[in-house]
Amino acid sequence: MKLGVLVNNVRHRDHLLGLVRAAVSRGHEVLVFAMDTGTQLIRDSAVLDLCRLPGVTLSLCAHSASTNGVDVSALGKDVCVGSQMQNALMHHHADRVVVL
Repeated sequence: MKLGVLVNNVRHRDHLLGLVRAAVSRGHEVLVFAMDTGTQLIRDSAVLDLCRLPGVTLSLCAHSASTNGVDVSALGKDVCVGSQMQNALMHHHADRVVVL
């Protein structure tokens, strides 16, 4: 199963971490997309470490990051800095989507 997680604010950091780790421990793929103030979570090393877990992809909206003062220049190839297209693709490919 593929689980999509849309993160649009910073309030649920711990839920994001727990949900992704639990899904991976059960053998699921996880697609995480951050937008709006949720892009600020990319500054958190624990959130960045999620993309190193097997089967986890992490992407974010470049426009939201810029609007919220998040510097994405040093993220490297582990995080896809894109657009709402990545959000649409996540919804297309995921079997279920959770919004935080």
